[in-house]
Amino acid sequence: EIVMVDGSTRRVTADTDPQLFRAIKGGGGRFGIVTRYELKAYPTGTNEDKNWYGGSITALTPEGMDLMVQYTEKFVAATDDPKATLLTNVGMLKQNGAPLYLGSGFLFYKGTQDEFNAAFKDFLSIPGIIVQAQPMSYLEATAVTPLG
Repeated sequence: EIVMVDGSTRRVTADTDPQLFRAIKGGGGRFGIVTRYELKAYPTGTNEDKNWYGGSITALTPEGMDLMVQYTEKFVAATDDPKATLLTNVGMLKQNGAPLYLGSGFLFYKGTQDEFNAAFKDFLSIPGIIVQAQPMSYLEATAVTPLG
């Protein structure tokens, strides 16, 4: 349920208004204020269930960071794959007056390594990218990402 900027209230689902539903998932308050939502619980398995594949990627060059941003935009705009998730962050720090470029991403796929490689092929093709990925449980995947 969302209060729109004009003050009206709407119940929005992926079926009734897919564009607005997608926009409010990450649009902050630009489209209205979400006042109520329903969640569906999914079984995540035990720590022994290694049914996810993923981990982190790191780019240390401006070119790698630019590609990471481009591929993130492409990934977000594409049709949703409910088994894939991605969190990216890029930035430049100054260390002793010299720029230090750091692009990091956390990529996870609920499936096999081959499915992971197919879902994230663009990211894995970035020149010089450092990849640390492996089979893991849901609990392990949440421990890899910042703030769990």
